[in-house]
Amino acid sequence: MNRFVTASARRQQIPITIVGGPKGAGKTTLLRQLVTSNDGRRIAVAFDQGIVPSLSASLVANASSNALELSNGSSCLALDGDVGTALSTLRSTRDRALPDHVVVEASASAGPLRMAGYTFLPGFRPGGMIVVVSAPEIEAMHDEGLEPDDVFDAQLRHAELLLVNQMDQLKVPNRAAVRRWLQQRTGRARLIESQHCCVPTAMILGADRDHVPADAIHAEWSPFFSVSTEARKQRILQPRTHDDYRAWLLSTENPIEARAFRNWARTLPESVVRGDGVLRILGEPSHQFRFECCGRRWSLSRDEPWTPDATPGSWVSLVGFASRSASGKAQRDLSESFMVEPRESREHFKPPLWRSPSKPSFGDQA
Repeated sequence: MNRFVTASARRQQIPITIVGGPKGAGKTTLLRQLVTSNDGRRIAVAFDQGIVPSLSASLVANASSNALELSNGSSCLALDGDVGTALSTLRSTRDRALPDHVVVEASASAGPLRMAGYTFLPGFRPGGMIVVVSAPEIEAMHDEGLEPDDVFDAQLRHAELLLVNQMDQLKVPNRAAVRRWLQQRTGRARLIESQHCCVPTAMILGADRDHVPADAIHAEWSPFFSVSTEARKQRILQPRTHDDYRAWLLSTENPIEARAFRNWARTLPESVVRGDGVLRILGEPSHQFRFECCGRRWSLSRDEPWTPDATPGSWVSLVGFASRSASGKAQRDLSESFMVEPRESREHFKPPLWRSPSKPSFGDQA
């Protein structure tokens, strides 16, 4: 474990995102896109194939037998079967700066819980469990009455974001059946449909304060701030380009009451898929609190102590679909995309905010 102490000593908890799914679903395509369209972040991607996929020569700054340094600051590594060794190599080849985010490709046979264990190594933190599936393959399984094998079933159950690739290859009437098949087999994932894995990087990895999307809405955070999404031309949109999403950066200089924040987080709309933040909690002046959201999972937990030169205040970033709840067919499509089964709608930020929830809610509890 000593090889990870350097990152921890620098008080930088680097998020690690695991990308899994069946062979041929599009994992490599997604990872290639993340490392080349990095939103100004240093993203390190560890590929499972044992070789680094070819990239345009204009993007490559340095190359070795199992690693590439890109001109945009990101890097690619080829896994040799041991993720820990790959992370150690990553640290030794990046003497000037640690990455802002690490993405690890899981093999088709890798169990999600085993892969998730790497995200808790010293100096790192969980950054989401993403599973990529092929819509035509799911359609074929649905039509033939097949069930996923044990590994694929575990991947679906533990996925936090489910990227449904090649959805454009299905006939429109057949897409609802694919959504339902997946929703019945995943417990907490948000579904993102894609064509050739063309999904905004911020929707997959989230966004921090230093790399917030250019079109993000900047506002003052309060328990009454309503995060709402608006449809373009009154249609619910899945991402088709790198601009098809909404983002927010909320901040406040006032300490935040923990219970008020948890109540606010519980009422975030279904269209929000990623969130991050660092909070100054009322009554806890010595430590930062970390907010993380991926799919339906969110948490608020104590993090590192504030440094003497830290700027007072809190910030929260959110990324979600470019859509809003609507009536009629648009609402049914939205419910179909986000929910496993019909349930009561969450009336957004309707007072009272201080009542205790009648049922346990996801996220950590006070």
